[in-house]
Amino acid sequence: MLPLAGAEISGIPPTFLERLFAGDLVGDKQAVVGDDLMQRVRLGGFPEAISRGSERRRQDWARSYLTSVLVRDLRDIAEIEKLTGLPKFVRLLAKHSGQLVNYSQLGSSINVSYKTGQRYVALLEQVVLVTTVQPWFTDALKRIARTPKVHFPDSGLLATVRGLTVARVKANRDVFGSLLESFVLGEGLKPMTASDLRLTAYHFPRPANSLGGHRAGTRRRHDRGDRDQGVGDRQAQRLPRSADPAGGVQGAFHLWRRAVRQHRLRALR
Repeated sequence: MLPLAGAEISGIPPTFLERLFAGDLVGDKQAVVGDDLMQRVRLGGFPEAISRGSERRRQDWARSYLTSVLVRDLRDIAEIEKLTGLPKFVRLLAKHSGQLVNYSQLGSSINVSYKTGQRYVALLEQVVLVTTVQPWFTDALKRIARTPKVHFPDSGLLATVRGLTVARVKANRDVFGSLLESFVLGEGLKPMTASDLRLTAYHFPRPANSLGGHRAGTRRRHDRGDRDQGVGDRQAQRLPRSADPAGGVQGAFHLWRRAVRQHRLRALR
């Protein structure tokens, strides 16, 4: 089960995706930025962790949850080789959160094969510790065959696995980028599971001749054709224009993209 989205924690019905695809997304005058944003990202979305009164107790709960999943839940759903190596495997995944998955490198870290490393990631995805995001291509076969990116759907759990406290993030803001990226992705994934829009998340792969990075996006099927929309914070390849003549949906995604940029810039000040 996915942790709660920010709107759910605040007791507000999550309507972001519906407003986004209706072209009705406007800026938030009370947007959380700077140190407050850092605190929110570090908090995560698990109610059990949020209810703890201190960061230390939230970290203790997250570590206990992680141990329970790795030792009990995974053993229940599959026969795992090298069970003692899984915590190290998860820590390496956390270090590579937001990056393309290198199954060979991950597997060799605990002396298992490429295929076993791939299987471990799939199992961790079943228990919702991580999620993989396939690359977007117009060719559906390429989407399936190319390398996905790995993310932790809960930024608070990711921070705990990486040993990042709020104080450490404030002292070294370079580490905040990957936490924020996973937080933004998670805030999109969580309402998608309950939405009637039937959305799928993809990442936009870097063009061969580009020095830019990656960005995340969603794809929606509807009666008038396919809409491909993306959100990101760095240069990436252009997608075909929306079939919507008003361009409202594309405009909404550009607003979201700009908001992510502003959040990052303010948080790094």
